Amino acid sequence: MKRVLKCISAFIFMFAFIGVANAFTPQEMWAGEEVTFNSVPLVNEDLFYSFIEPIIFADESWNGYLIEIDYDNPTKGTIQRTADSETRDFTINYNYDPAVKKVADSILAELGEGYIYNHLNDIEFINWFIQNKKYVTANPSAEYSSLRYGLSLALFSEDLMKLIKYKNFDIIVGAGSESPLFNMNDGNLTFFYDGVFYGARSKVRAKANFVVYIPEVSYESDNNVIDAIYNRLSKYFDIDTIEKGSTIRNYLVEVYGDIWDNYHEDENSYEHGFSKEGYIAHWLVDYDTPMDTTDEDYDPEDDDWLFIRNEKIIPNVYELTLKSGETINFVVELNDEKSKDDRKVITSDAGTGIEVELDGIIPLDTLIKVARITSGEEYDKIVKVLKNTNIEVFDLNMITNSTNQPVTKLDNGKFKITLPIKEEFQNKELKVYYVDEDGKVEEYEVTISDDGKYASFETDHFSIYTLASTGKTTNPKTGDNLVLYLLVLSASGYALYKARKFN
Repeated sequence: MKRVLKCISAFIFMFAFIGVANAFTPQEMWAGEEVTFNSVPLVNEDLFYSFIEPIIFADESWNGYLIEIDYDNPTKGTIQRTADSETRDFTINYNYDPAVKKVADSILAELGEGYIYNHLNDIEFINWFIQNKKYVTANPSAEYSSLRYGLSLALFSEDLMKLIKYKNFDIIVGAGSESPLFNMNDGNLTFFYDGVFYGARSKVRAKANFVVYIPEVSYESDNNVIDAIYNRLSKYFDIDTIEKGSTIRNYLVEVYGDIWDNYHEDENSYEHGFSKEGYIAHWLVDYDTPMDTTDEDYDPEDDDWLFIRNEKIIPNVYELTLKSGETINFVVELNDEKSKDDRKVITSDAGTGIEVELDGIIPLDTLIKVARITSGEEYDKIVKVLKNTNIEVFDLNMITNSTNQPVTKLDNGKFKITLPIKEEFQNKELKVYYVDEDGKVEEYEVTISDDGKYASFETDHFSIYTLASTGKTTNPKTGDNLVLYLLVLSASGYALYKARKFN
């Protein structure tokens, strides 16, 4: 049994993602009613705290109540009123999709138990910064304390997206810190899908140093740094101006004022800057002193030590202003490897397995949303127009998490959509169609994977698409025929050899 009391927390939780997921109240539980949790069964302490604690901290109606859940029988719970210690029992129903739970469980099992570190690159942190400003503007209550973010950095990390197989879970890392040139989330990684909680694991950190990388060969003097920054970023962002600012030290003094000067360490070692909230900034501001590698806190693998005597850091802050109005401050590092552009944008639906990969430019917190259509007016229209009932119909959308707005079309580039082929459609001739509201049909070229289990097509917009089987059986690929022929020939030759040897 485990209990939670509504109290003051030392951490900053991002409740905005979770508020719509559940509507149960302590009054319902106190009345002995059945309540429904949009969650997998809470069978252990980690699941309990990851799901319940953010909800009750976000709702003042939970003041003065304790909750207990029986992990051995998680459908049973007890609520206590702390004013008089009286208790009541209640029953819990769990609303979740077993297929999605299976996907989440598999990912969590592969992640294991060690600490997971994820470091956003320059394209990712700028993308986060832009989308976060839009999110906080639309959701003022998401800005807790004086932290400057409401969105989890984890959503923008390709490293983390790879670890979760690019699945479209709303992943949240709940606590964090900030400084003018550094942001971090640290804590539990929680998985939500369509507002339902599917699991969590602790020890996850997502970090963003506000650094833009440019090739070393592009640097001749300070004069051409701005050109190199523009060449690096203009493919991804609509840039208005780029300006060189003050040194890093002076910039931090301007931001923090006397607070910065009050926290200087040994001048022969390193310097820490503290924000007004007390979070360590971890940025070197004195380039004339050597790095003290004997310091007990020194860890060469820690990204927080990025600026310790790094001669490839240009010691000035640069200011980028976008045409949309956002202004971002950062420093510049000469780094050939990190300035390469190889970030993939992939998102895969945990419920259906449908995947989208694209070569266009969209916000990096954009995830695929899929709805199957199996009946109704739209389905009947498609059957009638295509004259075919051997179909699967999907309403495909891409939704940007920060703005909750759809990305319906790419001005430049293509979406590559990959659909799992159900068993009865395998080895059949397949086509993909788009049927517009007037009944006009557009057919898309389909590519079948080597194992015959996936069908892919390309489009520049999202809508309702139909995967249809013509009923015709497809011929094996030429390569498959050749392999089969060689195997038969080899077996025949071996049989002939054996026959001659023993006769």
